[in-house]
Amino acid sequence: MEKSHGAKSSGTSQDYGWLILFLLILAVMWYSQGGRFETGGIILEPPSSVSQSPASEEKTAAIPPKKDTGAPGESPYKNQISIGTDAARATNPKEEYITLAASYGNTENINITDWALTNKAGTIIKIRQGAYLPYSARVNPQADIRLEPGGKAIILTGNSPIATNFRLNTCTGYFSQFQNFIPNLPEQCPYPKNIPGLYNMKDDACINYIENLPRCVMPQNVPLMTQDTCRAVIETNFNYAGCVENEKNNEKFYSKEWRIYLDKDTELWKDKYEKITLWDKEGRLVSEYSY
Repeated sequence: MEKSHGAKSSGTSQDYGWLILFLLILAVMWYSQGGRFETGGIILEPPSSVSQSPASEEKTAAIPPKKDTGAPGESPYKNQISIGTDAARATNPKEEYITLAASYGNTENINITDWALTNKAGTIIKIRQGAYLPYSARVNPQADIRLEPGGKAIILTGNSPIATNFRLNTCTGYFSQFQNFIPNLPEQCPYPKNIPGLYNMKDDACINYIENLPRCVMPQNVPLMTQDTCRAVIETNFNYAGCVENEKNNEKFYSKEWRIYLDKDTELWKDKYEKITLWDKEGRLVSEYSY
């Protein structure tokens, strides 16, 4: 009886030895195949927690690449655009504005569309497109806003009187006759007496009337005795559309200034203890100003 029991124990030990050897072989094969083992139609994969999830891949792909600027989080446009707080302390949103100024040392126009401004409270406001050649009382085609070297953008908290951001030109002073702009639009319209062909007219009274017209004003009360030809000259030339038609091919027609409106009806910048920060399209720091 004792001899038979000893033979059975020896057999069991041999069985365990073969099982351990088999498991060791499986482990070596698993490791050598990178954690993927295929046998008999069965595929063994590593645990799902080891691989990157689809959500993580999407989040990584959504982060825009950043240029190497030498300082983490800084924009390549740092020191090329600066913030000024000309009227940031105004409490009326229609009168509240800041300026962005492009350095005269810049070598190219800088596109500021989709850049963002933030205040100390964390409010984020994006800069939208604007009208390159604006018109009042009509829908204006929109384009990206680019600041030339030495150019500037006046960014107002309130709404645009002509319902769009816009670039100034030598004729935009006409807008001020019927709308209120803060700060005032420059009156750089050509002098009325300088319209082409004025002194070829035979109507001396008409010439005298036009010579005394102010700049950037559309006449409202033309004298009744004025001849039809004179009236036609006045109606054609002395308004915004007529001015644009006469001046648009002048190399100095466009200004380097933009007016940008944030369309807010409440104050955005505090009158003191404020911090204004400008971020580029990729979310990198361009400029900041505290007061």
